[in-house]
Amino acid sequence: DNIGPVNWHRRENVPSCLLHHIKAIKLFVWERKGVEFQMVVQLVEYILKKAKVLECLTLDTRATKKEERIMVLRMLSFLQQVFSGVSDSKPPHHDGL
Repeated sequence: DNIGPVNWHRRENVPSCLLHHIKAIKLFVWERKGVEFQMVVQLVEYILKKAKVLECLTLDTRATKKEERIMVLRMLSFLQQVFSGVSDSKPPHHDGL
């Protein structure tokens, strides 16, 4: 039940489906003991860097505290700026504030 931290930046093999097939991803973010906000940030960064055909990334944070939803919005704003220079990339979308 308890997942340990995953270092997404050190993953060597990128799944083929993420590279070539997945066009939409929806992540449900909820409060859970042992799951830190930074883990979500790392996962989103990994997806945005590796998903070559991704058209839509949605984060649903309705099951989190308002403070965490605000942090998610700040993170999305930052990532949108970072990835705005990447051709054909679309910024992540947020559900739940």
